[in-house]
Amino acid sequence: MKKVAIIFVLFLLFTGLMLFRKGLLTRESIDYLKGKILPSSKESLSEASSQKSIKASAEEEKIVQALKDIEDRKKAITQREEELDRLKEHLMLQEKELSERADELVLLKKEIEGYFHKAESERDSRVKWLAQVYNNMRAEEVAPILQKLEDDLALEVLSRMDERQVGKILGMMDVQKAAKLAQKIGKKLPGRK
Repeated sequence: MKKVAIIFVLFLLFTGLMLFRKGLLTRESIDYLKGKILPSSKESLSEASSQKSIKASAEEEKIVQALKDIEDRKKAITQREEELDRLKEHLMLQEKELSERADELVLLKKEIEGYFHKAESERDSRVKWLAQVYNNMRAEEVAPILQKLEDDLALEVLSRMDERQVGKILGMMDVQKAAKLAQKIGKKLPGRK
């Protein structure tokens, strides 16, 4: 019976501490409840209860300290969780931004490739046109013009012209320039690397 009473009193104290900590229980109401639960008329009971109350107050302090420690740990964990949530949100925003930038770069790459292919196509059609024009001209007129062109452009034009016309033009050009162009044309022939 004594053990049950002690357990009940400890339960009430613990509950009272929780209520006191939350501000739902004041010092006056605690004193009132003590007076109701622990009668003061019996001195022996009073003496025993005062000894128990000293032990209980020491235990209460331990319990209160343990509760404070738990509450502090809970606050620290909550702060860490909030910080992790903020970091996670920040990372998600950065990931989204990087994804958008990557998409923009892909579009820009496609646009640049489109311009490159368009420029290549335009250059190709101009070279083709030049080859047709030079095909219709006399070799004596074309040779001095091709002689002054860059080797790569001259090569492209010559590779699109009629073979007989190319032979006549190379025959009218400076020997060194003609040999150089003929050598490069030979490397571009099908079956050669």
